[in-house]
Amino acid sequence: MSAVTIEGVHKHFGGFHALKGVDLEIRDGEFVVLVGPSGCGKSTLLRLIAGLEEINEGRIAIGDRIVNDLSPRDRNIAMVFQSYALYPHMTVAQNIAFNLRLAGRSRAEIAAKVSAAAKMLELESLLDRRPAELSGGQRQRVAMGRAMVRNPDVFLFDEPLSNLDAKLRVQMRSEIKSLHQAVGTTSIYVTHDQIEAMTLADRVVVLKAGSIQQQGKPLEIYRKPANRFVAEFIGSPPMNFFTGRFLREDRRAAIVASDGTAIGVSRDLAIEEGRIVTIGVRPEHLTLTGDPDGLRGRVKFIDPTGAQTHVTVELAGEPTVIVLDSAVECAPGEILTVKVPRDLVHAFDADTGLRIG
Repeated sequence: MSAVTIEGVHKHFGGFHALKGVDLEIRDGEFVVLVGPSGCGKSTLLRLIAGLEEINEGRIAIGDRIVNDLSPRDRNIAMVFQSYALYPHMTVAQNIAFNLRLAGRSRAEIAAKVSAAAKMLELESLLDRRPAELSGGQRQRVAMGRAMVRNPDVFLFDEPLSNLDAKLRVQMRSEIKSLHQAVGTTSIYVTHDQIEAMTLADRVVVLKAGSIQQQGKPLEIYRKPANRFVAEFIGSPPMNFFTGRFLREDRRAAIVASDGTAIGVSRDLAIEEGRIVTIGVRPEHLTLTGDPDGLRGRVKFIDPTGAQTHVTVELAGEPTVIVLDSAVECAPGEILTVKVPRDLVHAFDADTGLRIG
C-alpha cells in the first residue's frame, strides 16, 4: 500500500485547460472519491495517476516514487473501468489470472490468488463460466478480482458501476466497500453520482472545471459546504436557494426576497445590514407547520418515491422541494405552510457563491 501525492498538476488538451493546479494528498489505505459533473476533470486526474495521460505541469508520487515518467505497468496500480474489459473467450478463472500469467507467476501462486479473490468476491461457483454467461454485476466482480490478484499499491476505479441497474449499483457499492475494508489498499474512485461518493468515501473531493472546490469527510461536506456549487451538488434532492437582502431588527434576522417574503435566519450570521445574499436550506430540513409565521406556498408537483414524497412548492417566488413522509397527503394547487429552521440555513455570497460564516 502507498500514499498518493499530487502537487500542482496541470493538464491541457489543446486550448482546453482540463486541470488547473490540483494539489491533493491521499493517505496510505484511504478510500478517496473524486466527484463532480461531466467535464470537471475527475477522470482526467485518474488517468494521470494511472499514466494513461501525460502531465503538462506538476508531479505525482506513489509512495516515495515520483511516477511522472513511469509507464502504467511500472506504477504498480490496478484499474477497474466502466467497461469490464474481460476476454470473452476466457473463463472467469482465466480472466482473473491473466495478468499473473503475463508476469510469469507459478501455477501454484496463480491458483492460490485466484481462489482467494474468488472467495472474497463470491465467484467460486462461476470460475468455469465465460463472460457471456454472467450478469453485469458478476462481470464487474471479475474485473475487480483481476485487479485484486496483482496486490497493487493503489486501486483506481473509473465509474465502475455506471453500466449497472439501480439494484446492482447498491449491491456493488456494498461489495466495493467490503473489499476495501478487507484489503485496505489505497483506493481512488471516480464518479458523477454523489450518492456513491457519500456512501463509499473516507474522504470526498469535489471538483468543478478542473479545480478542487472542497474536500473532507462526506458528512462534513454535507453539513458545511464551502460554496453554493458544493451545496447544490452534494445532497439529494439538491439544496433549495433563495436570494434577498439581509435585515436585522430587534432579536430577529431575515432575508427579504424580491417578492417581499421574509425568511428568518440566525442572528449570528456575520452579514452586513442590507447586503444581498443567497441562503440555502436542504429539502429534508423543511417541515410543515401550523405556525402563522411560516411561509405559505402553493403545491406545484408531487413525486412519490416510496418511503418519502418530494413535494415542490412555490415559496418566495422559487420552486422549493420539501421531503415529507409518504403518509402525508397533499395535492397540486393546495396551499401549505412551511417552517424554515433558522439554525440549519446556509448563507452564501450572492456574487462569488462562497460560504458566509
